[in-house]
Amino acid sequence: MDSGKIFDHSHFFNHEIEESKNLIRAYFSPKELEGKNVLDAGCRIGYNSEAFLKEGCRYVKGVDLSAKCIQEAQKLYKKKNIEFSLGNITKLMYQDSEFDIVFCVGTLPYLHQQDLEKALKEFLRVIKPGGILLLSFQKEKNILIRMATFLANHLPLGFYFKIIHFAAYLLYPFSKTLIGRQVSVNYIKYDVLLSLRGLHYGTPYAIPVHYRIKTAETEYSSEKMSTTYKIKINERKDCFWF
Repeated sequence: MDSGKIFDHSHFFNHEIEESKNLIRAYFSPKELEGKNVLDAGCRIGYNSEAFLKEGCRYVKGVDLSAKCIQEAQKLYKKKNIEFSLGNITKLMYQDSEFDIVFCVGTLPYLHQQDLEKALKEFLRVIKPGGILLLSFQKEKNILIRMATFLANHLPLGFYFKIIHFAAYLLYPFSKTLIGRQVSVNYIKYDVLLSLRGLHYGTPYAIPVHYRIKTAETEYSSEKMSTTYKIKINERKDCFWF
């Protein structure tokens, strides 16, 4: 499955910039951000990339598989120190040790194990010794969510997109009960229903548990949904088990 096509429909959907800034502040101190070079891996339309700049980073490069998301990001954020490129995180086009921070939230769960290891190795290649990797994965879900995921992966994408358009409005009044907080219709449509397509659950064995941190509680993330890792890269870059 071409994972990039999953989010082609969401190129017009943007998170609030304040929510992205809150997410970044939850994971990084001002000192960790000031003057740093960042890779936003799986950037969608660039809201987190823009937030990194506003929080003091020197430049940000975003990469995504969705051509429509990249086109929208390039329209929204026209600055000298922000750049968006179409690409695959399993084969990055960047130089060795180019970034101080590699930020990958909401993307890795769409990779199969073999591609996941390729992406992690690429992150290690492009990050500087002493840099920080911030990664997130979907936690195991209950049987109802797994059934919904099965349907999402076996229905034609166009047909599934029509279904979730109506389902999002039906679920909206119950979002606080179902998700744990009140969210928008667009959040239900894209970040919940559409994002089930191609999704894998659980954390890869390759990441030692001592890197785990508490997932930020924002409109778009929570400890209930995700497992998050913050990894300080040593000189040998030997933080994974492979």
